[in-house]
Amino acid sequence: MTIFLYKDGLVRLASEKYDASKNFHDPYTHLTNYSLNKKNANFSNEAHKLRLNDCLKGIMSQPPAKKGKPGVTKSAAEIWDEIEAIVVKTIITVQPQLQQSIAVARRRSPTAVLGFDIMLDAKLKPWMLEVNHTPSFGSDTQVDAQVKTGLIRNTLEIIQMSVEHRKRVG
Repeated sequence: MTIFLYKDGLVRLASEKYDASKNFHDPYTHLTNYSLNKKNANFSNEAHKLRLNDCLKGIMSQPPAKKGKPGVTKSAAEIWDEIEAIVVKTIITVQPQLQQSIAVARRRSPTAVLGFDIMLDAKLKPWMLEVNHTPSFGSDTQVDAQVKTGLIRNTLEIIQMSVEHRKRVG
């Protein structure tokens, strides 16, 4: 099994700023789910749905969480390395089930595209929220179209490369 990591994605931000003193049941302050947040009057595609490559670059800084505590600084490369480690460890963990699933589907396609939902905490540490076995390729914004078209193009290039390699080898 070979893992290819597409180094772009979507950044989704909650459409309301989180405030612990406000209504705990206000879903717009807790969730970044696009289908929910786009219904909020304060939602804006330009402000709440961004391209990962536009956000995760260079040196990232996070102000101190508490007064007197140091802030956090990390390079985008460090964060990508941590995300890559999460993806690889996750795939290794589910590899037998994933391999079986791909083998069944192989009659149609030799690949599987998985969508990883990753969140960065206040210390810029990535955490995996979920893995989507069938991620959405629908796009209703320009950012969606840019990211998803790039991913599909990249996947098709990898598949074609694999077919050409197999023709040469065997």
